[in-house]
Amino acid sequence: DQIAATELEQYVALAKRIWEGMLAVRKLKTEGREADMGEYFKLIGEIPALGSAGAPYFIDQYRSAADFDLQSLALQFITACGGSEANAFFGEMLQDPEHRKTLLKSFRYGDGSVKLTGRRFQVEDRLAEIVTQHLTSADADERAGAAGMLGGHPSTQTSVRLRTMAETDPDPTVRAAAVDSLGWIGDRTTLDYLRNWPTPGEGAELVRMSRHKAIQRLEKKFPP
Repeated sequence: DQIAATELEQYVALAKRIWEGMLAVRKLKTEGREADMGEYFKLIGEIPALGSAGAPYFIDQYRSAADFDLQSLALQFITACGGSEANAFFGEMLQDPEHRKTLLKSFRYGDGSVKLTGRRFQVEDRLAEIVTQHLTSADADERAGAAGMLGGHPSTQTSVRLRTMAETDPDPTVRAAAVDSLGWIGDRTTLDYLRNWPTPGEGAELVRMSRHKAIQRLEKKFPP
């Protein structure tokens, strides 16, 4: 227990150091002063070490954020941390129209934290059930965000839903998000599906770009 408590303290200390460092850089830029980019990239380099134990710290920062930019920054770090508490918080956000829009918009073009951590946010079953409800939203941005989030929930049912979105949604942004997510959770049959899929419809170029990246991702996962 003592070891676990010590590890938790270390994760929280890391989360706090990254957050305060990022705020310091943000303050300097706002004031028109030059930030120490070496220190900035050092902080970026520490983000992959964030574990799920860091999520509660960033959830607190989101709740107390004074503006949208700070909320967005905190949200990015919550996504990077992942884990059950992040899943529960995202489920809570999806119940509120304003916060739902913020969350789903952040996943509209996939999981941005991958660039920071090298890993996808893993969507647990309960959260996936809530996210799935927004695949039929009248708001295309919400549908795209929901499709983007489901790229962290590998299951046959999710793959079927994403294929349906990719084939039938009238908005190319939504179809592109669905295809991108298939590239994260698909299997060999998904790879064959994407190779043979003609990506028809308005905005097909955007979908083709997502399809190309998704195929590349699956080919690395399933080499010949």
